[in-house]
Amino acid sequence: MVAVHCPDLFSQIIALQHRGTEYLDAVIEDERGEHYRITVSTYGRELTPHWHTFHCHFDQFADDDHEAEFLGLIDWIKGLRRDEVLIVTEYEGDRLVRCGTGDPAAVIRPSKGRRAEVRSFSGKLDAVISEGGG
Repeated sequence: MVAVHCPDLFSQIIALQHRGTEYLDAVIEDERGEHYRITVSTYGRELTPHWHTFHCHFDQFADDDHEAEFLGLIDWIKGLRRDEVLIVTEYEGDRLVRCGTGDPAAVIRPSKGRRAEVRSFSGKLDAVISEGGG
């Protein structure tokens, strides 16, 4: 599917093994360094993108449409790289409490006593928001 849909997206595809399970890690390097690296794992029959503190799953169960899931993953990565998807990580002190995605138009309010760190792929929308909103 990579060769058909996105032959130039990944800089490397690495075959790995963990506890007898073979899987692939596809890597998108960025000239800005490791912090901007995006990886996609196929471990556990799932397509799992990783960036910064966030990961999510594009499931690949036996009866699913693998091509549609792969294309959904590619669209998600493109949205992340265009700052259409933000990564929002909520902390209580130094402890990571929750991590998810956010829309750039969304109002982000961390829970009481917490702070949220918003990361955009370009860095232009990055912010740290305290409980009081600033």
